[in-house]
Amino acid sequence: MVGKADSRRIGEIIMDYSKEIITKANEKDNEIISVLQSGRNFCVEAGAGAGKTYSLNKVIDWLRDSRETIYKRQGKHVICITFTNAAVNVISSRLNNSEFIIPSTIHSFAWVAMKQFQYNIIKILLANKKIFQIENNNEIREVRYTLGIRKMLFDDILLLSHDDVLNLFSFMLDDEHYRNWFAKTYPLILIDEYQDTKGSIIDKFIKYFIDRDIGPQFGFFGDSWQTIYQMNKPCGEIVHDKIFRINKEINFRSSRQVVSVLNKIRPDLPQVPAKIETIGKTCVILCDDFTGLRQTEKNFKDELPVEEFKHRIQIVEDVIRNSALSKNESHKTLMLTNKLLAVYQNYDELLKILGTERFRDETDPVYQFFKLKVEPIRHALEKNDVCALMEVLGSNFPPINNIGDKQRWIALRNKLSDAEHRTAFEVIGYFMDMNDVIPIPGEVQKRFSLYQLYKCEQGDNESEKIKQYLSIKYIQFINAINYFEPTSMFSTEHGSKGEEYDNVLFVISKGWSYYQFDKYLPNKDVNNKSYIRNRNLFYVSCSRAKKNLYLMITYPIDNVFYNYLDGVFGKENILSYNDFIERNIFES
Repeated sequence: MVGKADSRRIGEIIMDYSKEIITKANEKDNEIISVLQSGRNFCVEAGAGAGKTYSLNKVIDWLRDSRETIYKRQGKHVICITFTNAAVNVISSRLNNSEFIIPSTIHSFAWVAMKQFQYNIIKILLANKKIFQIENNNEIREVRYTLGIRKMLFDDILLLSHDDVLNLFSFMLDDEHYRNWFAKTYPLILIDEYQDTKGSIIDKFIKYFIDRDIGPQFGFFGDSWQTIYQMNKPCGEIVHDKIFRINKEINFRSSRQVVSVLNKIRPDLPQVPAKIETIGKTCVILCDDFTGLRQTEKNFKDELPVEEFKHRIQIVEDVIRNSALSKNESHKTLMLTNKLLAVYQNYDELLKILGTERFRDETDPVYQFFKLKVEPIRHALEKNDVCALMEVLGSNFPPINNIGDKQRWIALRNKLSDAEHRTAFEVIGYFMDMNDVIPIPGEVQKRFSLYQLYKCEQGDNESEKIKQYLSIKYIQFINAINYFEPTSMFSTEHGSKGEEYDNVLFVISKGWSYYQFDKYLPNKDVNNKSYIRNRNLFYVSCSRAKKNLYLMITYPIDNVFYNYLDGVFGKENILSYNDFIERNIFES
């Protein structure tokens, strides 16, 4: 039993430690600003929970206090590039009227930085027709970037897609005269979540500016180990002798037990926990004690049977939520998507048609259209949220300008009110008449047309598959999309990036060959892309935990992977499923 004197002493220790942590954090932020003042390029490498955004905001505050007058007098701007429009809005809310600091996504910034050079743009487009998919008979008089969909308008105005903008910007940077103008206009460029920025753009910044000690000063903020989105070919880690590296080593998110695990996963950037008073738990739960028949299908070989899988996950979740250490706290279960959960969450027919790999990659154009456009538009219309609608459309202009526009959007909202009971084909049909303002990918339009053509007659194999696919009830797409949302009890590891929860249950199961933690993690090879991909996702998943981290592996593992887990979590924290249940029920 702890007495009053002991409690007082513990409180003093915690207070002294907190003061020390705050002092170290302030010193690190002062170092960043000092490097900024020196004019050197720099990279703030901040591990999970290290307060990267806080440091970026400190830099922005310093710029407003110290550089606003001179920058405005010279007509120059500081650009703060962020990964999402939501992040842009957060930074904008801090700036008030400090218009010399411009927060922007990379796409918006690239376009603003080159749109006035129409002659150069058209010249590049015509010289690279294949890259930009321009027909030989197209005569381009003007180029615009509005909805992010490529199309010709009035036969002589080209609308750029999102990818076109970055490719075009990359070409523009090859022009010396443009670079001179660019460097004079934007003397300082800050890039948030730098690791997710398109690699070809970063390469050009390094080649033309950083290597030559000319041009804008660059400040990169991010974490290379949180590079998990591969679709845009991100740059990942930036290491350069002309970029001053500043590591942030304090973890403000997780308990010391979780931080200890993270440090063993990532010994090159050891962290110090800020919350020493938070008592957490880390545990590995193995399912080797299951003695029944396991699955034999190729991608699921040695996986638990479906019902046993569901049962064990549910029991472990219940134990965690009811434990003395976890009551009334947030909880998230992270796992790789597979058919075991599709049955449970009612999107098994969708998964069966797409296949596990395509579904997990979320690359199917119809699925992407529903996820990225239809669902966000449906929610925006339900809430009458014009700003959210503009966000979805990628437009800087209101989508409703007259009574006719209003009536069209109201009609769409009414049609979508019972979308759950409609087929995928019917939902796409609702949007076809809005194609002038809502970009519908060409592949989606193609499938819609094929369905119409062969709806009442036999077609070839491709047509029959499309008919089967578009006949699925839209509710299955909603269920699948919700599965990936951070607010879901279940989530993929990808969907959890940037999130944090008191308790995390990280389930490693069979079903997707793209990630095989047991194969790659023990064999450290920093030159192997598969190793880096697996390492990063494993790190991101484990680092979501604020207090307690539970790792559950549902298939038998070999000694090599066991020894890796032993080195990270400790043998005393590796339990069989039955031992975990018994121990935690007893402790509760």
